Amino acid sequence: MTASKKQKNTPEQVAQKNYQDGQQQFQQAIQAYKVGNYADSDRLFESLLKINPDNPVIYRTMGAVRIENSKFDEAMPFLKKALEMDPFCPFTNHDYAVCLNNMGLTEEADKYIDKALKKEPVISIFWSSKGGIDFKLNRFESAVKHCKKALALNCNNQSTYPTLINSLVALGRYDEAAIAVRQSIFLKSANTNMQTPEVDALPSKIIHDYEQLDYLIKNNKIGAEFEMVRSNLKEIIDKMPLEIIEKNMHQRFRLTDALKVAPTVSNYVYLPELKRLNHLSLNERLDFERLQEDYLTSDPHMIVVDDFLSQAALEGIRNYCMEATIWHKMYQNGYLGAMMMNGFGTELLFQISADIKACFPKIFKDLHLMQSWCFKCTHDRPAINLHADFAEVNLNLWITPEDANLDKNSGGLVVYDKASPKNWKFSDYNNNQFKIKDFIEKSNAKEVVIPYKENRIVIFDSALFHKSDHFKFKSGYENRRMNVTFLYGQQLKT
Repeated sequence: MTASKKQKNTPEQVAQKNYQDGQQQFQQAIQAYKVGNYADSDRLFESLLKINPDNPVIYRTMGAVRIENSKFDEAMPFLKKALEMDPFCPFTNHDYAVCLNNMGLTEEADKYIDKALKKEPVISIFWSSKGGIDFKLNRFESAVKHCKKALALNCNNQSTYPTLINSLVALGRYDEAAIAVRQSIFLKSANTNMQTPEVDALPSKIIHDYEQLDYLIKNNKIGAEFEMVRSNLKEIIDKMPLEIIEKNMHQRFRLTDALKVAPTVSNYVYLPELKRLNHLSLNERLDFERLQEDYLTSDPHMIVVDDFLSQAALEGIRNYCMEATIWHKMYQNGYLGAMMMNGFGTELLFQISADIKACFPKIFKDLHLMQSWCFKCTHDRPAINLHADFAEVNLNLWITPEDANLDKNSGGLVVYDKASPKNWKFSDYNNNQFKIKDFIEKSNAKEVVIPYKENRIVIFDSALFHKSDHFKFKSGYENRRMNVTFLYGQQLKT
């Protein structure tokens, strides 16, 4: 009996298989880029282009994956090629606008985002990008309108909130900005998956969260239902080897341990309201006229002001930082950050910012609050490394009670009298310790040391290189060193 001959595939079946193989390779190329296998990704994309050299989707995708990694200049050639092939594609026009905007070509970006919106006016992310372009062009009312349009089309569009909040702040609509911050937080909390099989965190974060929960429970801010969470965090800490804690080594918690740390690592257990005061949030006895003249005539620009906030404002913002579970930004040095967009932006914070602008008009003129945060440190770890910030004016305020500081001659800020070169990238002036120290040494920069003091603020040119001074504070949650930063305007690249 002879074996039957293998049946040949029909042309339609061959075409279907080739299509499926191409789709699989397309997805593999995208995934390879997302996980950092750039060479493999490009090889797969180039293989696809040999088969489909005139397919604009491949070029657009090669650009889009680079945008996700913030490699805007690398994305441009691929998006240009895609636009040459299909100049009316709304998604390519949108991505091209995003690149232009992030490269500082905002007016050009505005033309391409309008092309995208004309073709597809019901895509939320397009309106978000339009709002971001409006903000950079100082069209704040339009930015608010377009951000709200984006949220109306997709209420889960989390990326819209930073532009919306910044635009409301620029317009002086602080109460609305505070409401938007809380809306963003609640949305973020709703989207957080508490059943995640893995959670990444530093030991310093887990220790802080345990201490904060303990503080909240003991002060009757949260109920007994959180005692199990506190016990779980303590169990995780007790299991950590001492070396891991001392070196603050990154930890990846899995399965049961992940469920034990997840409730606090990226969630908001307790978020009290911090309303505005019915009086000036700054110390009314300050001589604002003299302080402005001192700042403007100093070289480089810098002044130190004691007893800066009113007592009510100081206590309000300090208690909020003690209680609000907003400390989600982790740093290797061991300190934690609470950012304006992620819970630090409250009615009182925005009132303080408004009062600063009103009381120091010669310094701030038409500068907008671009960012604000609070850093919380531990007593036995270093704080913020040497860096400069992008803003024009930097305000650095200390809010931990005075008796926590064991060395009255340290614990504050070290500012150098040299500013970052204007052509440096953000990664250079904000993070590159070797490059910064080399610049300071070669430019013979001199340092000014400002010791820590409760309710003391340093107002200075934000481009000046600066760092936290070494400090010696008491141990214990209530004694953690906390400093608040306000950044106004922009003079360096971001």
